[in-house]
Amino acid sequence: MNILVVGGSGFFGSRIAEALRSVGHEVTAGGRALIDLTRAATFAAADGYDVVVNASDAGRAPPDAIVERVLRRGGPIWVETTGETEVIERLVALRAVPDPRGLVLVGAGIFPGASNLLAALALARSGRSDVAIGVRVSPLSGAGRGMCGQMARMMVGGSSWIEGGRRVESAAALGATRVLPFPGGAAKALRVGLPETTMVHASTGARDVSMYLAPRPGALSPLFRVLGALVPKWGWARRIAATMFYGMFVAQRALLLRGVVAKTELTAMSGDVIVGLSTDDGVGAGAELVAAMVGALPARPAPGVKLPDEMFDAEAIFARVGAGIITPCIDAPPRALARASA
Repeated sequence: MNILVVGGSGFFGSRIAEALRSVGHEVTAGGRALIDLTRAATFAAADGYDVVVNASDAGRAPPDAIVERVLRRGGPIWVETTGETEVIERLVALRAVPDPRGLVLVGAGIFPGASNLLAALALARSGRSDVAIGVRVSPLSGAGRGMCGQMARMMVGGSSWIEGGRRVESAAALGATRVLPFPGGAAKALRVGLPETTMVHASTGARDVSMYLAPRPGALSPLFRVLGALVPKWGWARRIAATMFYGMFVAQRALLLRGVVAKTELTAMSGDVIVGLSTDDGVGAGAELVAAMVGALPARPAPGVKLPDEMFDAEAIFARVGAGIITPCIDAPPRALARASA
């Protein structure tokens, strides 16, 4: 396929472009000089491609306008990789657009993406309507500026979860603590406002969905809670705090730690059913998962805004990525998972 990767020269986008080329796709890495998501006059540059993968900073250049264009006019399949909660919530709301003509896949990657597939798998196997999703990752690892911005906005934004089929919101970015089973062992995790809660509720109808973050090493959890508690309540002060967090994360992750890979673990627990996934390189695995989802797209997909678990089978996608990049724990969870759930 002929694929345009918006933000294809960035930290994550360059890895996606590499993963797509490695499986035979023709890939163009496009920056703002080719297509600027804040300027509708440039959107026609996407026409003529089979697929457009957006790996740009959706917090600074929201894709809403071009996504609406795809839905109303058709054109290339749009694959959105952002993990920005507010952006994804707006895109999920576009499922209400009547008579869509194009396909938009929201949440390709590792989280969201693989996390959604695991949550849907756990729910299907348990037959229940509640699921807890967890990600265990080190904030002391390399990241691009877009990821740093996303993390900064998470620290100053509120958190939300689904309870009894209703959305519950809190002004605090970091909520209740829960011990969750991960492939590498049990870990304390903080409830956060990541987009999987909205996505999994929308795609599965689950009535209770919560998302948790377990910083690695675990000693960072109290520090994160302190930083979250220091965030001011007023809007203007929160914006200043977000700018300060962004500067700190850029200095640390985008500059000093750029070459440090992020070991990442995912878990989804619904009743007694626990499924998970681990990787030694979260960014690389995320790029490979994007390529796997693009490769699994149907020849004539139904139009509209779709979420990963509505389009793909978890086991089939994980098999496309292959051993050595990710290690799924979906058939026989390791002992650590069983101990943590006991």
